[in-house]
Amino acid sequence: MGLEKIGILTGGGDCSGLNAVIRAVTRTAVIEHKARVIGIEGGFEGLIANQTQELTTRSTRDILTLGGTILGTTNKGNASRGWPNWEAWDSNSPSRSNGR
Repeated sequence: MGLEKIGILTGGGDCSGLNAVIRAVTRTAVIEHKARVIGIEGGFEGLIANQTQELTTRSTRDILTLGGTILGTTNKGNASRGWPNWEAWDSNSPSRSNGR
């Protein structure tokens, strides 16, 4: 069984090149592995609150020139304070898409 789904989270603050990494990981996962890519919005707080969007090659196509990270990030939040709703990661659950 190969790679089926991957999550991307940007946390700890912003830095140069995050959108390039998000795009590269998304393209590799989708094109080479036929995997779904879930972007976790807002860093670790988004993980706990289950704030996600599905990333596709189309939704990440024009993000290289954008500053920051399309997923948002924060250097606050405590990932150990609670666990995310793992059912959201189930392949049968609908995922959010922001239409990018």
